[in-house]
Amino acid sequence: MEKIWTDRYTISSYEVDIKARVYLPVLCSYLQESAWHHAHNLKLGYDHLLQKNKIWVLSRLCIEVRSYPRWREKITVRTWPKGLNRLFALRDFEILDAEEHVLGVATTSWLIIDVKSRRPQKPDPFFKDMPLSPDHHALRDDFEKIPQVSGDAARLPISVRYSDLDLYSHVNNTKYIEWIMDSFGAVRYREQMVSSLKIQYLSESFWGDTISLLIGQEAEPKGTFLFNAVKTADSSEIFRATVRWGDE
Repeated sequence: MEKIWTDRYTISSYEVDIKARVYLPVLCSYLQESAWHHAHNLKLGYDHLLQKNKIWVLSRLCIEVRSYPRWREKITVRTWPKGLNRLFALRDFEILDAEEHVLGVATTSWLIIDVKSRRPQKPDPFFKDMPLSPDHHALRDDFEKIPQVSGDAARLPISVRYSDLDLYSHVNNTKYIEWIMDSFGAVRYREQMVSSLKIQYLSESFWGDTISLLIGQEAEPKGTFLFNAVKTADSSEIFRATVRWGDE
């Protein structure tokens, strides 16, 4: 069992934005893919859990990007399980260029969910022999609760489509990040870059749901925006997020 897992990716033409930089949701998809690969290697992957009627669900993500890789560049993703925090399993990531300079870092927390009850399960029994790295931090974050959008907020209506769904038949976590990224105008993308994103997933959404994406006004520190996604039918929260823009 590998304590630290390594995957290599090449940035494709269909994965970049108007400046030929990898699109942030694609970068987050790489992280998720490497997490799946490592979990499978540790015999705690999708197939292993499903045999016990359990699944992994990403609960929280914090990513900081120092420099975005571009079309045709090769990158390396390193990932490792960091430890447990109550019901959460913690996993960190490093994103490296071909010379092994750090392009970005991320930390995540995951839940093991029972397929039928949809309730979180205690992770301890699954981690008895897991090689953990509790002192190896790519990024430190206590995942404090993100505040709700308050005051005057823009409201963007979104209807969940078939292409938004994943193999669990709910909206894939990277799709929510796409919704956030699509809420900004082209001018900002031409002049700046997203330097960090933090998102906390609160409940599931499904094909046919109508979602209101609430967008808070720019806040301190400068370039920071808050987001809430709320299901129109019952006002239940889907996620909260914060995005910070910075200069390239």
